[in-house]
Amino acid sequence: MNSFHRGARGERAWAAHLTEAGYPARRGVQYAGGPDSPDVACPTLGVFHWEVKNQERVNPFAWFAQAASEAGAGKIPVVAMKKNGTPFLVVMHSADFLMLLNAGALAELSEARKAGAENKNARPCDAHLQITKLFLRLTKDECREVLADIRHRHPDFWEVAQ
Repeated sequence: MNSFHRGARGERAWAAHLTEAGYPARRGVQYAGGPDSPDVACPTLGVFHWEVKNQERVNPFAWFAQAASEAGAGKIPVVAMKKNGTPFLVVMHSADFLMLLNAGALAELSEARKAGAENKNARPCDAHLQITKLFLRLTKDECREVLADIRHRHPDFWEVAQ
């Protein structure tokens, strides 16, 4: 299978993963790279610019640099990556991750993990879907508000992190 088909398969799989979690998504328009052509389009989670990689050789720093350069203003670059036989992993800037935690998702995340551990019939992916829903349900405005707050409270960190 060539790299184009492998990449397309990964993009469809990530779109399906988001859709199963309650966030309808589809493959993006693959023509130029940039803010108008993310690998996966998900209007509900429009604050994120998705770069999807389905490769055996892992190069998250280069992939994240690509996502960051293609993300439009106000978009959070995120890399969803996987290898054969593994679940998706998500790579994002630590400031953006902290923004999500500061938005109140940490307590709910802990509860979801605890509920998943207590339910002996739950499959591992059930807990992951619950956690994904908790992290990704912030609206664009909520994300921007928290991000602005982090930039205001930690300007030195933000300059270094860029």
